[in-house]
Amino acid sequence: MNTELHSLEFRPSEGLGYQRSCQDNRSYSEPTMGVDQLESTLQNSERDVVELQAALDAYVVQEEAVRFELERLAVSCAALYKKVSSLEDLMQNVELSQERIAKLEMENAELKLQTIAPEQLDEISSAVDEIKATATQCEELAAAEKRCLKEQLMLAEERRTLLQAHLDELNSRGWIFGLGSFVLFFTLLWLVR
Repeated sequence: MNTELHSLEFRPSEGLGYQRSCQDNRSYSEPTMGVDQLESTLQNSERDVVELQAALDAYVVQEEAVRFELERLAVSCAALYKKVSSLEDLMQNVELSQERIAKLEMENAELKLQTIAPEQLDEISSAVDEIKATATQCEELAAAEKRCLKEQLMLAEERRTLLQAHLDELNSRGWIFGLGSFVLFFTLLWLVR
């Protein structure tokens, strides 16, 4: 399952157009804005909080998707490492088969020096050639498969690195949005006080 991750950008509405009453040494009891302006500011602030929370929720969903993709890639990488190890074992078996071929060729050469029927020599030669062709084919297939698996593994590692960087970015942005929600919440408390 391919997970498409879209970057979100949050632009809070331009609300928060209030002035602190303590800036010009006036008492807190002195009104700094009319009721209509205060209600408008509260509505804008509430809208900002809603939009900010929606953006934060979207980032949480993205973070969960990235974590899921990282876990899936970790499983894929482990499976690829296992396949590479199996191919290395297969190539070792091919090397052993080549040693066996060399031994059979030596035995074939010794048999040719003996007085045996030509039919037996042909059967031995055919068996040696068949084993040699099979071993060569196995070696070529194993090498090609190993190259393919290493390429897949490299791509998986690169994707995992990119996803980890994206996850770090989401964590950073989520912290910023969380702080923004905290500030807006206390701003609302201050306005309605």
